[in-house]
Amino acid sequence: MKKRTLIFIFLAVIAIIAAISNPDAAQHREALKTKIKTAWQKESASKVAQDDWDELIQGLGNAFGGVLVEGILKESVSTSNYVLFSFTKINWEGEQHIIGIGVFGNVFFTKEVDQFVNDGVFKLKSKL
Repeated sequence: MKKRTLIFIFLAVIAIIAAISNPDAAQHREALKTKIKTAWQKESASKVAQDDWDELIQGLGNAFGGVLVEGILKESVSTSNYVLFSFTKINWEGEQHIIGIGVFGNVFFTKEVDQFVNDGVFKLKSKL
């Protein structure tokens, strides 16, 4: 076989694998939800409960926060599928922003998402 043929076959196999393993909208939402929940739990765990009431309130806050996050993600997060890869998009303050990319079964988020998770979610939580 010629070198060109082998390169073409290799690229075709990679493209087929990328197309088959491209994450769908549910996987994008789940990845973002997991990222937010993990950060939320780390923040909650860093605050030591002083008595049983604090632990109960913290548990209720985590449960309510999880429901709140799911609702927001369901309404605000969408995806654009381009067969080989997909984008995670969020509607925020009337504008649509690309916040991540899905490829080969994984979803990778931008640095802005990390900043929001570390800053924005906890500001929202403190207002609740």
